[in-house]
Amino acid sequence: MYVRTRPEDRARVVVTEIEARAIDQDWQIVGNAREPRISWVAEDSQIRATRTQLQEVFLAPPSEDEVAWAILQNNILRCLGDGQVGSARNICQWMADFLARCWRLREALRTYLFVCALDLNSNFQGLSPQPLEQITRISKKLLFEKADVASIFSEIHVTTTGLLPFDFWPYLENAIWPNSDDLKSPVVKGMIEQVIKLPNGREEKMWRSISTLGRSEG
Repeated sequence: MYVRTRPEDRARVVVTEIEARAIDQDWQIVGNAREPRISWVAEDSQIRATRTQLQEVFLAPPSEDEVAWAILQNNILRCLGDGQVGSARNICQWMADFLARCWRLREALRTYLFVCALDLNSNFQGLSPQPLEQITRISKKLLFEKADVASIFSEIHVTTTGLLPFDFWPYLENAIWPNSDDLKSPVVKGMIEQVIKLPNGREEKMWRSISTLGRSEG
């Protein structure tokens, strides 16, 4: 028997070897989600003002996570409204990581998908490995198939580009669930090079972990 701490409730539990391996995989979701410093996206004055506003609403001092989440939500709306897509994209990834670390997996999945939608904007260089691998990890944990992920993605409308989800989905689908022709041998320390097709005929190469490449069908 083994002792593990579950990420969803931080409870210490006695488990079998198979259960221990599953919990270790769950921790990869948390471990690969950055813990953003709120000072990266907010001045001290905004942090103090947000803390005061939340205390007035809650009638109790808010937690640091509650302050951070309120600031992230406010700032991403402001950036999108001002057309600062690059800044909005970075805040969106911090929000996705925040949700993953809090084990709010369905919300995290949707937010990582939104990050990818912004990345697929032709103004950017292309997709990033971390959101793709987090999408795969979370999808596997939730037992989601392609159709489930596509359904969530279909709700996303990237107003900054005027393109609808169906414009982006084929590219993202192939990135998450690559064809064998898109994977280039050899495997090096558990990593393999993947060729990803992007809008406007572009391609990019990135190294992906073999353990996180999408394999589900649907």
